[in-house]
Amino acid sequence: PRMAFGPSDDIVAFYWQLGDDGARAEAATIPDLRRPASGGKDLDYLIEVVDLRNGKVMGGMILDTNDGGFSVRRMLVSAHCLVVEDSFGRTLLGSRKSGACTGKMFGTPAALSEEGGSLVVERDRHRLTVYDLASLQPQQELVFAHPVSGVHYGAQGKRLAVLTNDQVLYVIGLTCPACSQAAATPTSDPR
Repeated sequence: PRMAFGPSDDIVAFYWQLGDDGARAEAATIPDLRRPASGGKDLDYLIEVVDLRNGKVMGGMILDTNDGGFSVRRMLVSAHCLVVEDSFGRTLLGSRKSGACTGKMFGTPAALSEEGGSLVVERDRHRLTVYDLASLQPQQELVFAHPVSGVHYGAQGKRLAVLTNDQVLYVIGLTCPACSQAAATPTSDPR
């Protein structure tokens, strides 16, 4: 399996295709495993979420790929939601509790803050969109002159650190959920 971590290092998700060695046997051990209507086919993904503080399985789900119509590139995980980047360049948002896909958007998931209730999706190398996790509505659109090379939430998801390829670090406040545009200002002179 591959591993995905969330904003804190306390939760990890293991994910692999059901047809891989040991995946079906592992699926049988997961309490309250959420399964698609098909029950899970070889090209679907088993996702198992584990609490690293105590080693206990928090739950899991089988992600229906429509007979291998897409593959999982990477994931972000938190206590309540799963964010999947698929091979079509989409971000899929799922509820860990219900196992249901709760939303889809185009772009690459860059950062997740369950505490702050938001998700950052990289629309292209210069543009980030901050989505509200509850409504999946865009809250802020951030545009940068240089390509984005890294994104990270600060404590409680109220600030976003964005590093661009010209080595400028932007720290952006996310306290206004109604904002449609954010002015990105660097924290230091890039020279």
